[in-house]
Amino acid sequence: MAQEEHEPPNDTPESEDSEDSTNEDLHVKEVIQQLLQMCELSLPLLHNAVKDILKQHTDVDDSVVEELVRAATKSNVIKFCGKDGTLSTTKRRAAYVNKNFTG
Repeated sequence: MAQEEHEPPNDTPESEDSEDSTNEDLHVKEVIQQLLQMCELSLPLLHNAVKDILKQHTDVDDSVVEELVRAATKSNVIKFCGKDGTLSTTKRRAAYVNKNFTG
């Protein structure tokens, strides 16, 4: 009689690592979402800070302040973690590290 092959149970150390990795990914995503929210909530503060500094030195239009704030927030590394960003998923973060930090 032929012996049937059985898959090992899912409680191997490898599956535990996979589960831990998934939990870690969820925690990383949660932290990133909270950082993104903090960046969004800080925009009015940044706007006012830039406006106050510029007004001390010159009389500037609000559109100039908006342009400066957009430029500053666009280059914020936390934004790269947002939806469709270079660092938005575990796979994209790994690819970014491999591309930029490994030989």
